[in-house]
Amino acid sequence: MTTQNWINENWIVIAVAVAIFVALLLWLMLRRKGDSAVTLDESETPALEQEKTLDQGRDELIIEKQPEAKANPIAAMPAPTAAAAEPAAEGKLNIAAAVGEPDDLTKIKGLGPKLSTLLGTLGITRYDQIAAWSEADIVEVDGYLGKFAGRITRDNWVDQAGFLAKDDIAGFEAKYGKV
Repeated sequence: MTTQNWINENWIVIAVAVAIFVALLLWLMLRRKGDSAVTLDESETPALEQEKTLDQGRDELIIEKQPEAKANPIAAMPAPTAAAAEPAAEGKLNIAAAVGEPDDLTKIKGLGPKLSTLLGTLGITRYDQIAAWSEADIVEVDGYLGKFAGRITRDNWVDQAGFLAKDDIAGFEAKYGKV
């Protein structure tokens, strides 16, 4: 068997061997570069410390120079009344208690798991409760929502809950999208 015939019959084996050899060389070269970056000379240490100090000073200046953000008032929010803004004496809401199994409140757009848990602690677990809220009830519940205040009105929870309480999924999806 001649060398030419042997190469023609085993060209795949030769190509794989060359590819493995090239990959091994690349891996060794990259590994060496990574090792040299980790070890530092003693002469470089003061320069690195000075660079870190300059970066910290620059960051402090940037933080100090940022202007304060101004809040824009939301005109659509109803003005809270004095009686409705005050929580009930025992920390409970002046809203009718839930009757029946709790609903999955997270189906309401803008009401996630954290808000669902918070509403559950307030005794609000059903769509029909939310659908029956008056403006005073909205203001009262809004007082308990903390950083989520304003969501009830902004995301139309009462209207959404009305569709879901009636089990009108088609109407809900037509107005608010997929459940």
